[in-house]
Amino acid sequence: MATVEPTNRERRLVLDTAIMDMEAADPFHLQEILWSDGEDFFYLQLPTRRPRDEDDKVRSALSSDAKLVPRSLYQTVPPPELIRAPEPLPEDTYIKVGMIFYFHPEDLQKSAIWQYMIQEARVCETLTKYPHQNVAQYYGYVEKDGLMVGLCFKRYG
Repeated sequence: MATVEPTNRERRLVLDTAIMDMEAADPFHLQEILWSDGEDFFYLQLPTRRPRDEDDKVRSALSSDAKLVPRSLYQTVPPPELIRAPEPLPEDTYIKVGMIFYFHPEDLQKSAIWQYMIQEARVCETLTKYPHQNVAQYYGYVEKDGLMVGLCFKRYG
């Protein structure tokens, strides 16, 4: 597998949680922080507790030490039967990208969300056969470098 460089876009916080060991004398185990820049996810584990009211700039500075989460967990080669969104994308589109909310570096398959993206694409394709005014129009999946990176819907409002 080729090494892929992360983007240099601004990262936003997705998850900041303390992992506890309730059996230990000091229950705090470590701090886990997850960021996203809209394309990639970045993960950092800290052995020290950080204050919840910590300044966003301080927390953002930590993201430069974060590791890139393997893209294979949230991007995949799409099954051939799925509908691909037209290129160029229509102007009125919203791209829904997968969001990792928990990252388990010790067992990467627990963190994988690509199978849910495929499942959602199949549901959306079924719904396109039965259009309804309260269901967003689905254009298909978005592909980048041969991988399914998101689902494309008509943007409303």
